[in-house]
Amino acid sequence: MPGKDLFPHQVEAVDAVLRALQAPASGHLPAEGLRTQVIAATGSGKTLIAAKVAGKLAARRVLVLVPTLDLLTQTAAAWREGGRTGAMAGVCRLPAKDSDGVPCTTDPAELVAWVRGLDQVTVFATYAAVGRSILQRAHAQGLGVWDLMVADEAHQHQRGRGQAVGSRARPGQDPGGPPALHDRHHPDLGSCRGRS
Repeated sequence: MPGKDLFPHQVEAVDAVLRALQAPASGHLPAEGLRTQVIAATGSGKTLIAAKVAGKLAARRVLVLVPTLDLLTQTAAAWREGGRTGAMAGVCRLPAKDSDGVPCTTDPAELVAWVRGLDQVTVFATYAAVGRSILQRAHAQGLGVWDLMVADEAHQHQRGRGQAVGSRARPGQDPGGPPALHDRHHPDLGSCRGRS
């Protein structure tokens, strides 16, 4: 994957995430699916690690959740710097003049139209957009499933009992598809599938 080179600690983190997201040898997955966390110091490159993981997984449809509008544009730029290609869109109220070239919307139908037919897309959304059910409504209107979900700064936005809102999941309905990683539908984010 092109983009910024990783430091040794980042390479180690990417490898650890990839191992954690592998289907168990038994083929039996936990009911909650496969999830992992990257815990590292501020400024150690967690966003770059996430972008590299997406590349290594060949994740074509990625959802990245962030807590603030400032972090949305900063994170999108970091994913580009990390080598992420393809279209990007934001789900937030950020005006075009402040979006650093990332088109943003809070209209579920507009989001569906923007990403329809794209081979690769990374959607950045604020946790506030999730709270307003924008993604849920977009999925009800035909937004496809995610290959990978990344919850940035998730420690600030947990869903009780230590459950982060992001996960990597599977196309469980396709018997010829890649290994199953998670077959549950998140009520606010939609379905997620993974590729190994």
